[in-house]
Amino acid sequence: MALIKRHNDMNINKNTLLSSSTILFLLIIFIGCDEKTTAPQNNDPVIQSIVAFPTSVQLSDSFAVVCSAYEPDGDSLFYDWSCTSGAKVSGGSPYDSFSLFNTKENIRVFYAPDSLPKQNDSIRVDCHVRDGKGGGKSAWIFVAITR
Repeated sequence: MALIKRHNDMNINKNTLLSSSTILFLLIIFIGCDEKTTAPQNNDPVIQSIVAFPTSVQLSDSFAVVCSAYEPDGDSLFYDWSCTSGAKVSGGSPYDSFSLFNTKENIRVFYAPDSLPKQNDSIRVDCHVRDGKGGGKSAWIFVAITR
């Protein structure tokens, strides 16, 4: 009888050891999976400056705008451009000549309109910089119109 009891005690110890090992193994897998499934944080692009060349134009003149930006995560950047007051963006379509989306260039040429109402004395150029992963920042600049 003592031999049977000792054999049963060994089975209980093996089962306890197996159960403890299984729990530990599953815990390690669970913790490891949790770390791997956590998505890395996506940082917004950083716009360092937006500059127009020249800063003042006459009607029908062209000017360039440069938006200097970088992406802390190393992602590619996309630039969306738009302008106001009847100005046109180079590369814009005939149906939407005041905006251009998904460009890779951080510089864009714009054309001042042929005429403006007297109350308008500037053109606003907007640049929205995106990283393609949900991050984005915007900046704008005004270019004066001289008459």
